[in-house]
Formats: sequence, structure tokens, C-alpha cells
Amino acid sequence: MAIAGFILGYISILFSLVLVASILIVGANGSANFRKEKIISSENNLKQIGLAFRIWAGDNGDQFPFNVSQTKGGTHELCEPDSNGFEKNPVPTFMVMPNELGSPSILVCFDDKTKQPASDFASLTTNNISYQLRTGANVNDSHPDEILAVDPINGLVLHCDGSVQRDLHYKKVAANH
Repeated sequence: MAIAGFILGYISILFSLVLVASILIVGANGSANFRKEKIISSENNLKQIGLAFRIWAGDNGDQFPFNVSQTKGGTHELCEPDSNGFEKNPVPTFMVMPNELGSPSILVCFDDKTKQPASDFASLTTNNISYQLRTGANVNDSHPDEILAVDPINGLVLHCDGSVQRDLHYKKVAANH
């Protein structure tokens, strides 16, 4: 009897260890899947942004808003790109596209803990935009490989043709992500 209890005790300990190991493995896989879902979410946001630019361009002489004068509904005179062509203040460009974008929430990457979605386009600020927007004369449908926007958290790049690719050159390592 004592031996049976002794063996049963060891079996229950072994069973507990297997159960804990299984939970840890499933948890790790779940965490990897959750990470993948967040990247897919950001990729979808970028694709929606790309589509919005192309729709806007279709209604405005095949030009993106930053290449169209303010007198014609664009933001050309408001643009101030940095040395890499990334817009210092992308807010005006996104503000002229509310119908095409649908919701300002797509401008915030799920992984970006420093930004919060704006409640509407009227209240949009740089604190509500995760993605870096590139502006300039070459950023248009005629140059499909040109970079339109970048997700610096996940290293995703949106091209003018609407495609999104991973390019870790653009990934910023942030301590809070």
C-alpha cells in the first residue's frame, strides 16, 4: 500500500510538471500568435492608408494631397519634409482625407503605446499618428516602388502601389514596446 501511494505521488508530480510545461508552451505560442496578429493589424492599417491615398488621387488629377495646392483641396504649401522626405507634420494631409480614410483610428499602430487614436479628424494631432508619411513630387502612383509611409515600430513599409513589405531598416527599437 505504501509503495502504491509513493508511486502515485511521483506520477502526480510528473503529471503536474507535464501540465505546467504544456501550459508554458501553449502560452509561448499564443504570445507569438498575438504578436503576429498585431503586425497584421498594422499591415492592414497601412494598406487602408495606401488605398485612401489612391482613391483621393483618383478624384484629384492622380495626385496625392501633398502634391496638390491648397487652393485645389490639397496640402502642398503646408508640407515640410525632413532630410529623408518624411513629413514633419502629416496632420494636414490626413485631415483632407477623412472620407477616404474612414476613421482616424487606422493612423495608430496597435504596438505604439505613445499614441492614442483621435476621436475624429477635427481633433487629429501628431499624438494620434504612429506612421511616418513621406511627401514629395516623386511620391505618387507614377513611382509605384516609392515609399509612401512607414511603420517604424514593426519595420513595415507602404509603397505608392499599395503594397506593404517588411524592411527592418525602418524599425525603431523602443523601450516601451
